[in-house]
Amino acid sequence: MHSCLSAADILRLVFECIEDRPTLCALAITCRTFNEPATDLIWETLDAVEPILQHLPSARFVTEKGSFYDQRYLVLSHPLSDSDWSIIRQLSSRVRRFHTSFNHVPSSDFADNDVPEWFAFLASPLT
Repeated sequence: MHSCLSAADILRLVFECIEDRPTLCALAITCRTFNEPATDLIWETLDAVEPILQHLPSARFVTEKGSFYDQRYLVLSHPLSDSDWSIIRQLSSRVRRFHTSFNHVPSSDFADNDVPEWFAFLASPLT
């Protein structure tokens, strides 16, 4: 491999030109040199918390059949443990931008300040 490809800053600039996530994932597992810059870009921007939560051992997706469309959602089988929080911290440390919308949350789930109560469950416990 050419020596310029061992510079993380140069690799990041090259990898920023790649727009699809599957290619970044392939680069991340290609070699140790590519892993960090590619993984950083994979996690840099999220539009949901599910990509992080689905890495938890207690997480699984459930699909409910509807009359017009199927609804798919993530279920946690138990409250978050210390090891779960460790996984969340590790993955979320790479996130630089988080875009979300609360448009489809039932109004009964809203607490003060129009923030859904379920969002408060993502707060990390005091350490």
